[in-house]
Amino acid sequence: MERGTILTCNGVYEFKMDNLDELVNAAKKHNDTEALNKLIKKHYVAFADYTFYEDKNQYGSGLFTGVIKFDFSIRNNQIFMYIDNDTDDSNTNQFVGLWKSYKKNIEKICNWGILRIPCSDDLDIGVGEFSPNMKYIDNGWRSYLDEDNSESTINGAGWWK
Repeated sequence: MERGTILTCNGVYEFKMDNLDELVNAAKKHNDTEALNKLIKKHYVAFADYTFYEDKNQYGSGLFTGVIKFDFSIRNNQIFMYIDNDTDDSNTNQFVGLWKSYKKNIEKICNWGILRIPCSDDLDIGVGEFSPNMKYIDNGWRSYLDEDNSESTINGAGWWK
């Protein structure tokens, strides 16, 4: 394959809350539409084998292989692909795998995610949010900390290089 993505779904699982009816009734009683909207969604998690072929004509390109996990919800027959559940353990849209160079015999661990990096060992020392360990500051994390993960850093400064 020249370039592209292959996803093979391994399973979709629904989160069920034991006390959902009780919480919905309390939200209705107090006319709390914000809470009610959050509660009436069905929440799911899906796992898939992930293969991403980078463009072979690009310098430093390779192949990503691994497993991706993503959360989504359904409300009123509309699918929401991103769930922000406002908790410290949010870990949606995560990848655990490897990157292998097309041209060199190089293979690297490649893990990423929204809000947290899975299987990152001592890289992430944050309590309520991702915070890189200072011993890795010179491995590309200085600008991440300096800009406090602002949009300008992510979209403009090239902190990932």
